Amino acid sequence: MVDNTVTIVGNLTADPEIRVTDSGATLAEIRIAQNKNKRTADGSWEPGDPMFFQGTVWNDMAENAAASLQKGMRVIGHCCWKVELQILGNSRRTK
Repeated sequence: MVDNTVTIVGNLTADPEIRVTDSGATLAEIRIAQNKNKRTADGSWEPGDPMFFQGTVWNDMAENAAASLQKGMRVIGHCCWKVELQILGNSRRTK
């Protein structure tokens, strides 16, 4: 099986949220916003639509993230890609 990996560069939208599972594993939830710029017809740049990503880091990395990262910091995330599809009423949303 092939893993799809991505690298995301952006800013944290909140402090990492750390917790411990019932089995004793530590995890931290992180949320990243990535702002993309678009080039206009005259060659200048304007802000594009932001993209938001949510991720989970585990064990020692989770503890390090919670201790050293905070909202607004620039981060680089290299991870495996996982997409969840949610169907809410008549609308579809990927997460």
